[in-house]
Amino acid sequence: MGPQAGTTNDPIMLRRRTALFGLLLLVPAPSIGVGAEMVWFPGALGLLVLAATKVWIFAFPVAWTFFVEARPVARPRPSATGLGLGIASGLLGAAVVVLAYTYALRERIDPAAIREMARANHLLTPVAYLSVAAYICAANSLLEEYVWRWFVFGRLEQLCPRPLAVILAAAAFTLHHSVILATQFGAEICVVGSLAVFVAGVTWSWIYARTRSIWSAWISHALIDVAVFWVGWDLLFV
Repeated sequence: MGPQAGTTNDPIMLRRRTALFGLLLLVPAPSIGVGAEMVWFPGALGLLVLAATKVWIFAFPVAWTFFVEARPVARPRPSATGLGLGIASGLLGAAVVVLAYTYALRERIDPAAIREMARANHLLTPVAYLSVAAYICAANSLLEEYVWRWFVFGRLEQLCPRPLAVILAAAAFTLHHSVILATQFGAEICVVGSLAVFVAGVTWSWIYARTRSIWSAWISHALIDVAVFWVGWDLLFV
């Protein structure tokens, strides 16, 4: 006889426990890194903790999948339908960002404060700003899709129904962004920005759930990041 459902040897229960443990080891790491760098240990120590958490969140999912879950890392190719969905949602999201900034948020953001943050982070030149923007839009967005959609959403699907997994994955994705917004901006911008990040996270998790490929969600993510950096350019250099 095989193991009975609900026992410690039940393969479904073991997969769920493994998924939960993996999530507990990963999800808090970005918030810890951001909190250390911006709040608890500003300076060299905080930067060291932030760098360590960056390495952790990008290396951990593959290592966990291969060594703990003992299964290969799938690399599905994007479909034409999936790419179209990513492009359409990305363009729509980018338009929302631009319109919201132009007609609702521009007057509520202090450009002097933004320039001071850019100066502190050595981004107050067009070359430096565009270099960081290119990395965030092209590379970091892809890495975030791999972490938050492929790994986090994929494991949450093993623990709860798909609609709830979409919401929880988006909430986990929003957490460290909220820490950044809370330390850099006022409460109003933090709330609006966190809500926007959550909606984006829901959208990208939904896209991944439909396509099973991070490439479709990545295109959407990258296009919206381009719009966000356009807003930053307008505040800093126009």
